[in-house]
Amino acid sequence: RTDYRNIFIHSTRSGQNWTLEEEYRATVNYFLAAGTQASSQFVVGPSSATRIVLDEDTSWHATYNNDNSLSIEIAQPTINHPFLDNQYFITAEIVKNWCNKYSIPKIRIFDENQRGIIGHNDSQQVKAAGKSDPIPLNWSKLMNLINEVVPPTDFIVGEGFKNLIVQHKLTLLTDEVYTNWGSYAL
Repeated sequence: RTDYRNIFIHSTRSGQNWTLEEEYRATVNYFLAAGTQASSQFVVGPSSATRIVLDEDTSWHATYNNDNSLSIEIAQPTINHPFLDNQYFITAEIVKNWCNKYSIPKIRIFDENQRGIIGHNDSQQVKAAGKSDPIPLNWSKLMNLINEVVPPTDFIVGEGFKNLIVQHKLTLLTDEVYTNWGSYAL
């Protein structure tokens, strides 16, 4: 498949009093459980990302938008839990890769019938349901990273990860890199 219209950004929001790592692992386990009727291409945790659904398969994340969109869930136990710089960086790299691969414009959109990047809360379905994820995502920060406006020096990361960034010049080319983030842990 190459006919994707947009990329949905979600946050997990279990409502549990968990750490980001616990929220991340619980979401991955939930999505991988038999019979679960929700999914996403990737789940982004505090220092890693896990692929759940292949790009060519449909993820179940936004009802009538499932067939024509890709999706990312960013771990966030509650609305008051801030997103980490590393979550912005990982999310931006995945989105940038998708935009390049599927010719999706690197722009934020507010209508799922347009082509670009949309917050789950900006879709008509979610507006009607009153959901708020991924608020309080800093869209300027994310979009600047996707469009390579902000250099990675704004991020506090481990030396091994800095070397990986320099080596790949901010472009992570394969899904293998995403599924093996752990080897580049902070």
